[in-house]
Amino acid sequence: MKTVSFDFNSISSLTKFYQVFQKKFGLHPDMVNNLDGLWDTLTGIIELPVKINFQNLNLDKLEKFNNLITLFEEAEKETDSELMFSYFLSS
Repeated sequence: MKTVSFDFNSISSLTKFYQVFQKKFGLHPDMVNNLDGLWDTLTGIIELPVKINFQNLNLDKLEKFNNLITLFEEAEKETDSELMFSYFLSS
């Protein structure tokens, strides 16, 4: 299973996350530039199965990216865990 990790030490905004996501999955920049486009991509465009990890989240970023994390958790359910999602807090 392919694993894709996102290091939130270098991701400070949703816009930056979308840019990194597009690059890691080789997507056209217009495909993923909001949560709706990300949902469509996670549940119907990227190749599954895939494991996605968010690394180096602190409490501030956990709150800031709450909608993003929730979307990934819901996509995991929608894809019957073909998309596996985890996040890790930094100390």
